[in-house]
Amino acid sequence: EDVPPGDDVPPGLDVPPGEETVEPPVCEGPGITGRVVQVDGSPIGGAKLFLCGVVNGSETCNPRTADDQGFFSFQTLEPGYTHLEVNATLAGVQLGTQFAGYSLGVDLSGPECLDMGQIVLQELSGGDAVVTAVGGTVQIGSLTLEFPPGCPVFPDFSDQGDVGGAMVEVAAAYWAPDGAVLAAAFHPFKAHCPAGVTVRVDGSVGLAAPTLLYNDLDHGGALEAGAMMPDGEGWVLAEAVPDLTWIWVVD
Repeated sequence: EDVPPGDDVPPGLDVPPGEETVEPPVCEGPGITGRVVQVDGSPIGGAKLFLCGVVNGSETCNPRTADDQGFFSFQTLEPGYTHLEVNATLAGVQLGTQFAGYSLGVDLSGPECLDMGQIVLQELSGGDAVVTAVGGTVQIGSLTLEFPPGCPVFPDFSDQGDVGGAMVEVAAAYWAPDGAVLAAAFHPFKAHCPAGVTVRVDGSVGLAAPTLLYNDLDHGGALEAGAMMPDGEGWVLAEAVPDLTWIWVVD
């Protein structure tokens, strides 16, 4: 306030609010780097990342926490890491929302750092209450999920909880398998159903011969659950989806 008009602005005050330069962390390869953000580009600070694989003969998960600008890096890695889990559950609690997560396959065979760019996580709406002991049905857009008794197994091992999610435009998803025409993200992230979830797709979507894939938490990427069968005016894949993170339909 004591700087006369036209004089030099003191260091630190010469950048207009909202225009600060944000620098990503330095990454020394072999490694992996990136930034976790919301759909509008806002950072998701505090997002958890787990880089996993078989390293020196042992299954290993290397944890990181994104900084307050959403940046993360894993540096000077030994060979064997194959997939990156991005989990913003706790960060979402702090922001008062729920985010989708990912288990992404990665190729770290090169000597350089793999830049994942901006990993966009969709914000998800609230869901329906499901009691694990009895199962239940959840409707998300054109998908209907039917949980048998004993499912889902919630991440905190509670007896019941809300299961929800959203249909996501395939082009707007950070990653989707080739040929996907439908994409749906779910919460809570890392909920399981060992017996398999029955998935139905409404016939109004206009599919011809759909195949269902889901996000494989153990290996990253998409794992084919199988071809869907006609079911009245729609399609059904009975008791085949064990991981409730992302579901994609390829037609």
